[in-house]
Amino acid sequence: PAPAPAPAPAPAPAAVFPLHVESGKRYLIDATGQPFFANGDSPWSLISNLTRPEVDQYLADRKAKGMNTVLVNLLEHYFSPNPPKNAYGDAPFTTAGDFSTPNPAYFAHADYVISKAAQLGILVILTPAYVGFGGGQEGWYHEMVANGTTKLFAYGQYLGNRYKNFNNIVWVQGGDYNVPSKSLVQAVANGIRSVDSKP
Repeated sequence: PAPAPAPAPAPAPAAVFPLHVESGKRYLIDATGQPFFANGDSPWSLISNLTRPEVDQYLADRKAKGMNTVLVNLLEHYFSPNPPKNAYGDAPFTTAGDFSTPNPAYFAHADYVISKAAQLGILVILTPAYVGFGGGQEGWYHEMVANGTTKLFAYGQYLGNRYKNFNNIVWVQGGDYNVPSKSLVQAVANGIRSVDSKP
C-alpha cells in the first residue's frame, strides 16, 4: 500500500497583535504576554504582483500551511512585471520617484493586503522603502538620495498615520546595503515613529 500522506502542520497558536519587545528580552511578545514564534514566508512582491483574489488565495494557503508571518516590500522597484506599479497599474507615487506624492489608489491596495493578513492572524513584516542590493536598481536608494531627509520623513509620517491602527505590522527598514548615510533610512523610520507610538 501507498504510504500515508504526511499530516498537515499544526497551526501556530493565534497571536494577539500588536507585538512588542519587553525590556531585557530579545524576542517578540504578543499583547497577552506570550512569546511570538514567527513561522513564515518572504513574498517580497506580494503587494505589487498579486490581484486581490490572488492575495486571498495566497494568504489562505500560507495560513493553511501553519504560517503566521510574511515579509513584504511596500514598494516594489524591480521584481514585478511593471515596477513600481501594482497588478492594477497603480504606481506608488503620482510623480515618479517623488516620495512626497503618495498615490491613494496604490496604498488602498496595500491596505487590503495588510488587512487580509490581519484577518488571518498573519504578521506583516513591512519594508517601507527597500534600498536594494548595493544601492542598485533593485531598490529605492537613488530615489531616496534625490528626495532627501525632509521628504523621506514626511513619507514616514504618511505611513505612520495611514497604518497606525494596523496592529499586525512590524516595520523593517534598509535592505542588503549598508548605506553611506544612515540619515535617509532613519528619516523614514523617524517619520513613522513620530505618529505611531506602538512599541
